[in-house]
Amino acid sequence: MCSSDLDVSWGTFAVNSLDGNATHYQGGDPVLISPGVQLFDADMAALGDGGNYAGMSVTIQRDGGAVADDIIAMNPFLDAIFYVDAGVLRDSAGYAFGSIASGTGSLTVTFDSLETPATQLLVDAVLSNLVYSTAAALPPTSVTLEIGRAHV
Repeated sequence: MCSSDLDVSWGTFAVNSLDGNATHYQGGDPVLISPGVQLFDADMAALGDGGNYAGMSVTIQRDGGAVADDIIAMNPFLDAIFYVDAGVLRDSAGYAFGSIASGTGSLTVTFDSLETPATQLLVDAVLSNLVYSTAAALPPTSVTLEIGRAHV
């Protein structure tokens, strides 16, 4: 079982859009952590047409710290509005708006709006396409993932 929590102290309108019901079975395919999740920051959402989350970084790992057996990655069957090219997040036209970096049991997504704005639509699509699995021979019965965010 993989569950998730939202830090409701962040942003003007805190709405928990995380779905904490993803279930991963030993040896099974990776599961979407929270399809349909929406990240919202009133200040960033007000920038430009559709928002601009440049400078936002989101790290996903197990609550209490990263565990080497945990695999957090991008869904291999990506949303049609973006794709990943060698760790660079690109919109459907090929313009860079962020990056992903895998660590030991963690994943960090950074939105930089390098070539096009990291809009609300793009940010939500990226976060909705994160998957979890474990390589543990004896996986735990429950895992809570910690979603941290920071302005970089």
